Order: sequence, then structure tokens, then C-alpha cells
Amino acid sequence: MQTLLKIGKVFGFLYAVSSIAALSGCASYVETAIQGTFNGSQENGCILVSAFYYRVDCSYHRMRDAAVDGEEMPWTGPDINPTYYEKGSYFSNPSYIPKIGDPRIPLLLNGVLRVKVTPGKPELTVIAGSWKIPAAARNMMTRVAANSRVMRVVESWDAIYHEMEPTQVHEVSANEVGGYDYVIASKGYPERLCISDNAAECFPTSSAPMMTEGKWGSGTWGAPAKLSLNRAPALGGNSGAYTIATIEGYECRDLVKGRECRSGFGLWGKDNNAGLDNLLLKISTNEKHRVVAVEGFWTREFVIGFGPKAFRSPPGEADSWFGGYLQAQPVSQ
Repeated sequence: MQTLLKIGKVFGFLYAVSSIAALSGCASYVETAIQGTFNGSQENGCILVSAFYYRVDCSYHRMRDAAVDGEEMPWTGPDINPTYYEKGSYFSNPSYIPKIGDPRIPLLLNGVLRVKVTPGKPELTVIAGSWKIPAAARNMMTRVAANSRVMRVVESWDAIYHEMEPTQVHEVSANEVGGYDYVIASKGYPERLCISDNAAECFPTSSAPMMTEGKWGSGTWGAPAKLSLNRAPALGGNSGAYTIATIEGYECRDLVKGRECRSGFGLWGKDNNAGLDNLLLKISTNEKHRVVAVEGFWTREFVIGFGPKAFRSPPGEADSWFGGYLQAQPVSQ
């Protein structure tokens, strides 16, 4: 029997109103309304279990190149897990197992980016933002402990509101439209991984290997990236922006009397913390400092915390993650 865990309405701010109003009197901030996709129709990620149980490296950038028991650990790249569907549909049900070709949906976004420019010093530019993700459902596998079964969970919501904290850019260069191209990524912006036999199909994708494929998932992706997507030092330490998020109308359904909804790894609604742990961005502006394009990698990073000590992150550091790719454009005026 399905069980239903409901969390009451959580709506801690009015979308982009109070923050924009606070900044509107500051002439150095330029605001651009944006719309686009928060992510495609699924996430890819890397769970610690892949390393110590399946003996593969599912990182984005090949972080485990040492031999294990005298045998090289193959790089498989990020796995597939969470998939999105319309809220309330047949597919937003923990009994449903996602299948290629089913009616999964991308997550949309609409909001605003704010660019604060210091005259004559573009390297000091600070960028902040707010956006809304409309109603949808997230179907995924999770577990609550090392010795527990992997079980399916579906989270759904009416809206998710993200607030990106003001962040100074790490790189800047002049562009051909009279503005600047900015990068927020402390170690540099990673290249986007693509499937080895289809360069047009890139992270995140439903063609990514499944964790349970183990070493037979090798070769699905092209070569590993040179840079990490992750903020946690043990996962690469490539810090970007982050967000604080509030979920409105959150529900979680599992098949085991709410156990996975309460304690499962990688859930957005767990502890009402749907904010992004890392957000690596490329943002282009025009001569008026208005945003003309934005894209970026995002991750939610968490601690599994079990398995052989040699595979674990230091205490308190994330060892696993799910992530996606954001793309947005200015709203036509």
C-alpha cells in the first residue's frame, strides 16, 4: 500500500518581490527577467555505493584513478536516477518505474537575475537571482541505510522558489555585444559531458548508465571532464553560487509507510532543504548589463557515510550528489 507524507505549506517569501524591491533603489544593480529550463527531464549523479560496492568511478571528472585490490577502477561517469513527470499523473507514482520514451517532462523556470557592476572593475561584478520552478513530480530511487533495500519515492510540489545569494564572479571577459561574459566557478567552468556515440546528447541524459550496470557502464560517456561540478572538497572543490529554496505544496509518497520519505538520501523535501549546494554559471550581458544568456551546472550534494573507510569523504563532507543543467534567456520585452 502506498503511504503519503505531507508537509504543510512552506512559503517563506513572496517570489522575487521583497528582494527586488530592496535592490531597486540601487542604481548599480541591473535586473533582467529570464525564463527557460531548470533542468531537462532527468538528473544524473554519483552515489558512494558505486565506488565501494560496484567498484567503479561515477564522478564527473574521474576522481578515483587508484587501483582497488590490484585492479584499476573503471570510470563510468554519472548515473541516471531522478526523473520528472507531471504532478498527479499516472507516472508520478512510486509504483511506476521510469522507462525510456515515457512522457517525462523538463523542469521550467522563470524569474530574474540581478547584476551589480562596479564601474571600471568588471572583475568585481556580483550576481544574484530569484526564480520559480512550477508544479511537477520527481520519481527516484533511494535508501535509508547501508543495509536497507533500495526503494522508489516520488516527491511533488506546487512550486519551488530559489533565491541565489549574491556571488562575485570568478572570471570575466568582454564579448561581441558590448557586454561581458562571466563565469562563477572557482576552478573554472567544466565542459559538458556527452554520450560517446552521440555528441548531441549531453549531461544530464536518460542515456547515462545505471548504477547497477557496474563496470559494464564504461564507455557510455565520452572522456571524463577535467573539472569537477561539486562544491565539497572531497568531490573536487569547484565552488560556485548556491541557493536557498522554499517548497510550496510539498508531498512525498513511498511504498514503506513513509520511511523513505522521512529518511531517504537525495530527497529535495527532506528537512525542507531544496536549495542548490553548488551552481556553476556562465552568464553573458550586453552593453547595458542586461543578461542575454545564462547556463550552468547545479548539484545537490549529500552524505551517504557508510562503506569502507578508504572510500569515504572526511567527516561532514558530502560523498554523493545528483545534478542537472540550467539554461535560460531573457524574457521578450
